Amino acid sequence: MRRFPLSPLWRGLIVQLFLSLSFAVTAGSYVTFLLAHGLSYTQVNTTNIVFFSVNLFVELPTGVFADRFGRRKSMIASCWVQMAGLILYGLSTTLALFCVAEGVLAVGRCLASGALLAWTTDAQLLRDPQTDPKRVSNRMRNMKHASLVSAPILGVLATAYDVRLSWFFAAAFMVACLIASIFLLTREGDLAKKHQKTTLELLGMVGTSWKKHPLIRELFIASGMIAIGIAAPNMFWQPFFKNEPALRHIYPLTGNIIGLFLFLGSLVYPLLSKLRPRVQVPLCMAAIGLSVTLCSILPLPLSYGVFLLHEIVRGMTQGAQEGLTNELASTEDRATILSAERVPNHFGALIGLLVSGLLADHVSMRSSWMFCGVILAISGVALLFQERKTK
Repeated sequence: MRRFPLSPLWRGLIVQLFLSLSFAVTAGSYVTFLLAHGLSYTQVNTTNIVFFSVNLFVELPTGVFADRFGRRKSMIASCWVQMAGLILYGLSTTLALFCVAEGVLAVGRCLASGALLAWTTDAQLLRDPQTDPKRVSNRMRNMKHASLVSAPILGVLATAYDVRLSWFFAAAFMVACLIASIFLLTREGDLAKKHQKTTLELLGMVGTSWKKHPLIRELFIASGMIAIGIAAPNMFWQPFFKNEPALRHIYPLTGNIIGLFLFLGSLVYPLLSKLRPRVQVPLCMAAIGLSVTLCSILPLPLSYGVFLLHEIVRGMTQGAQEGLTNELASTEDRATILSAERVPNHFGALIGLLVSGLLADHVSMRSSWMFCGVILAISGVALLFQERKTK
């Protein structure tokens, strides 16, 4: 086996950088791109409904695939599939083709979702058995958010020249991710054959984790409710703030500022981690829900400030979700458990996208934000009460 001078953690971070840049470069212009092709808000959400519907069915099988047949293979396959989806997106002009591209991207993203973090964690544990899985998760999350600080403006500027260019830039970053995966992800992050489980055994381990750990159950539930609660701000921040005169100078940088605030949230997550594990995510849920609700009520310049501040809490929340799940998972089922935690997220996203799109089209944009915020705030408070009753 090749012995790299770079630690597995740093190799995983390099692959994560290119993977995240490929996503981030379209983050600031994605919805604008779809609206420029004549789609309504409901139709814009329809593309994401397709994305999360495919995710819902392939997320867990791709996690099992990574644990059964190799996390490195799963990452390489992910790069090829995502590359095809990104190029198809840039060439598409109709809702049907956008939906096909979303489906292809969904399969590609699922192949990577649990595989890369599982590879990095277990390869680093093999190199240094004292490694804290939560630390690995947090470093990987920091890299994701750091890419959002700079890449979105590239997509916005490219879209000003040609609305398709951001997708082709994303595909170029995915080529870099493929090359990095081939040369940096060795087999040390894959399971030895004697430790590999059958598909049924891996699925059984998910069920056992659900029964054994109250925290796993609550993380799965929280994953779904958070997806409902952030559906409107995720999809509609661009049209929500774009035409506000007071924001005309700062709006083009919003995608980068979001990345900066998410990154800050990741950096301060260690402060949140000092709280009891079962309190961390529900507390963030309540704070995010309250923030999104305030955005639906306050005048636009004020709501813009609240929106940006809530991204700090979102960065902390993502660190808590992924870190706690990674800590509870074992080497044998890490990719499967990480993928399983995302399944409720995809189901919740479907509900949030459907309802928020209908509200934005037929009632008002603000009503869609209010629906999401209130649902998330109530869910967070309910989980906090549940923790107090059972601690």
